[in-house]
Amino acid sequence: SGPVSFMETMKVATCGQLPKGSKVAALACSGGDAALIADYSETNNLQLPQLNQKQKEKFQTVLPEFANIANPLDFTTVIWGNESALRTCAETMLDSDVDFGFLILDYPTEESGEREQCDLMADIFQQTLTKLGLPGAVASSFPELMPKATRERLHSHGIPALQGVEDGLAAIARVMQYNICREQILAQSDGADQILIPGPINADGISIDEWESKKQLSEYGLKMPDGRLVNKDQVKEAAEELGCPVAIKIVSHEMQHKTEMGAVAVNINSPEEAVKAAEEMVQRVSSNYPNLNTSNLLVEKISKEPVAELLIGIKREQGFGFALVIGSGGTMVELSQDTTTLLLPTNKEAVEQALKKLKIAKVLEGFRGQASGDIESTVEAIMAVAKYANAKADSLVELDVNPLMVMNDRAIAVDAYIRLASKK
Repeated sequence: SGPVSFMETMKVATCGQLPKGSKVAALACSGGDAALIADYSETNNLQLPQLNQKQKEKFQTVLPEFANIANPLDFTTVIWGNESALRTCAETMLDSDVDFGFLILDYPTEESGEREQCDLMADIFQQTLTKLGLPGAVASSFPELMPKATRERLHSHGIPALQGVEDGLAAIARVMQYNICREQILAQSDGADQILIPGPINADGISIDEWESKKQLSEYGLKMPDGRLVNKDQVKEAAEELGCPVAIKIVSHEMQHKTEMGAVAVNINSPEEAVKAAEEMVQRVSSNYPNLNTSNLLVEKISKEPVAELLIGIKREQGFGFALVIGSGGTMVELSQDTTTLLLPTNKEAVEQALKKLKIAKVLEGFRGQASGDIESTVEAIMAVAKYANAKADSLVELDVNPLMVMNDRAIAVDAYIRLASKK
């Protein structure tokens, strides 16, 4: 993050071809540089495909026996300045099933007299990319290790010259993800029903209560627990109809954080317990918040223990449109710091890829032999929220579904909050 990372991202986005996927073939002339590429590629979800047997055999003809033949490739300084060997390495590495080529190239001082050898490698890399029609980039470990003339020459051939391996690979990953999402959206929709940047609204607006929020979201396909909106005298009947265990909540548009306000009772195992819990909760909340209307109660069937709890949020970002936030949910959401963001419009493939970036993804996939979550239903739930945002583009300020409980056979929204506003 920060201005340096932003500028490197702009270089990748505006200089040359956009990468169509996340598979990278990388070259370096030292083991340390190759290790940096491997580490930062993993951090940024870039793939480094393994070499095939034909590639390995070709490298063995030009590299010393001690060379580690892998992707990323440390082609060693033994062949430095050997045009034929360097060209064989570049062509063998890049002429494969990859989406992007990457080279670390650090120039020595001009007094060393070795810059011509670096120019040779830069030219070979550029020529190979051009011949194959493959996008790629050259990065230096530090900004001062790539001369201005080299940067300008690379840029003239549509190859971004990046300054810093960490920022460079992060920039490549961002642009790759952008282009993948862009191509998916263009392939799946003509854009007629997609709101890219909604117009300005009065952001003050009003909140709508949980019951109404859930009703509106359910119209777009979001699944909810079976529930009843009742008054205090109807709690027992509702609990009997739903079957215990149940949860009871006070429903009011003035309450966003019901748990903190003591307005939620869970794990109620009989209709009689439900009546007692409702009475105690209403008395407690009325005492603490005397101006709050506590007459409406939501009684909901409690589902089985989930595989995982997620957060789905929509934020309206002025000038950018709607941001869809996906992350670990539940009561510890602020502590987990496990979220990822997509700009709307989006699609199922992009949502599924976003889920895989989360720390909680391992739990969803079945951590250490435990049950796995229903990923398909989870994606459908997230897309339902995105569809709602698109439909309410003229009035939606923010939206939160927390938690979305992911089971092994479904995903249901246990709580929802929506804030709407009118147009200016």
